[in-house]
This record gives sequence, C-alpha cells and structure tokens, in this order.
Amino acid sequence: MAFIISAYQAVKIRFLPIPKSNYGLQVVNYKQAELLGCKFTSIWKSQVFLFPIIIVSTLLFSSFIWGLAEIPSAVYPFTMEIWDLNAKNACLLYSATLGEYSQFSEALGIGRFLAGFGSAAVLMSVLGWFGAPTMFFFGCVRGLGQTAPHSVVPNFIGALIGKLYFEKKYGREWRKMIPIVSSGFFVGSGLISMFAVGLVFLAKSVSTMTY
Repeated sequence: MAFIISAYQAVKIRFLPIPKSNYGLQVVNYKQAELLGCKFTSIWKSQVFLFPIIIVSTLLFSSFIWGLAEIPSAVYPFTMEIWDLNAKNACLLYSATLGEYSQFSEALGIGRFLAGFGSAAVLMSVLGWFGAPTMFFFGCVRGLGQTAPHSVVPNFIGALIGKLYFEKKYGREWRKMIPIVSSGFFVGSGLISMFAVGLVFLAKSVSTMTY
C-alpha cells in the first residue's frame, strides 16, 4: 500500500530489501523466555548453533529434492498448481506501480474502501447492540477470508465439538485448555507430516535409481 501511495512508477521497488518483519512477535518471544526463566544468551547460543546446521541441511535436502525430478513437474503437483497461481498474484500486485491500468489499483477504489469500512462498522454496532461478544465479530471476518472448504469445514466442526461437548464436560476450564490442546495438535500434525514426507522421499529415491 505504501508503494502505491508513494506514486512510484516502476517494478524495481518491489524487489528492494525492505524489512517487513513483525518485530513485535520477537518481543513477545523474549518476554516469554523471561517469564520461563530462560536467559537471552541461551537463545542466542542456540541460534548460533542451529544456523550452520540449517544452512547445510537446506542445501542437502534442496539438492536431493531437485535430483528426484524437475521442479515443477508431475512429481510435485503442488508446484504445478500453486507456483502458477503465485506468479499470477505477484504480477497482479506488481502491476499496481507501473503507472498504467492495473486491476489491483482499480480494486482499491475509495468507494470500495468506504463500503467495506461502513459495513464492518454497522455490523459491529449491531452485534454490540445485541450483546454479542467481540470475538464473534472477528470470527465473522475470518470466515469471510477463509472460503476454502478444507479450512472452513474442519474449523466449523471443531468449534461445534468444543462448544457442544468439551465445554459442557469441562466447564469454564475448557477455555484454558484450548491453547494446550491446539499446541499438541499442531505438534502431532508436524511430526506426522515430516514422517509422511520422509516416506515419500524414500519411495521416490528408490524408484528413480537406474539399478
């Protein structure tokens, strides 16, 4: 948005090393470490120790994955679909600073902005008048941006199970248990995903050997 407002007309600005990191998240991580009694020097030592391991592992696995088949190719169906989509989205975004017609710039009209802002303000006011919790409003906003079935349907089913079963079983303590359950779920999903990726790599590497 800042690039468009600046009226700069070129694509080169899109590739400048402009920092976009969320440093607030790093502050939160340091605060968590302080509350848990972890020294900052311990965090720095672990990062220094992990950095060369990450670099070497990245090079090894990148070479291994590329050696299995060309990327993109039918062996990697994700790249066949998503890389093309990402390229089109990037072109749509980068065209906003060319100084010519751009669908992205056209979509950022002041009328659409005011319509969206006004609709959100009216919706939040109505929900507040009915006494609905604030998180209900944010849930509606998130639902509008998450239209993929594989994302919306499991979230909705999980919310129903938590509301109709676990909240009745554990009462108000269920609210405190949600972060722990979520953490365990994501850790388990990560382990299963890495195990599945390892099996796929093993099968692909064996099938491509000439002997």
